[in-house]
Amino acid sequence: DTAITLKVEEGKALIKAACDALKPGGRLLLVANRGLPYEPVLAENCKSSGEDYRNARFKILWGRK
Repeated sequence: DTAITLKVEEGKALIKAACDALKPGGRLLLVANRGLPYEPVLAENCKSSGEDYRNARFKILWGRK
């Protein structure tokens, strides 16, 4: 669905902007629906990134500049 694709792309753009705003050593934490593909955006825009928690519906992701 085009509307869903646009929402995912908006989310990716928001995460990239947040990573760009981080100072060196800064950390971003976010909660996302489990199926959303935000890990590659964090990996591309942060020195390190990962996942702290996941359940059936949500995940907590982080990125460090």
